[in-house]
Amino acid sequence: MQHGLTKPVESSAWAPLLQSLQILLESEGMETSQARTLASCILNYERNLHDQRERYPGSQPLAQHKPAHPARYLKRAANQLIKQCKGLKN
Repeated sequence: MQHGLTKPVESSAWAPLLQSLQILLESEGMETSQARTLASCILNYERNLHDQRERYPGSQPLAQHKPAHPARYLKRAANQLIKQCKGLKN
């Protein structure tokens, strides 16, 4: 089974969404390069989640789990995403 997750977003089926998302992030005040990197991170996350949902249809998505401390959970998730995005720049 080929999932295509090893391809860059730019050459995947998700590519048409990249520019739209980048433009949206730029409209929020982000620099072009930052917006492009973040858009790529977001789409990579979404396509991985989509792949997992297709592979494991009976499993419960993480979004349905209620964390004990939602604010702490969201802060940790945001920090992890920022670290991943910074790693893409290198």
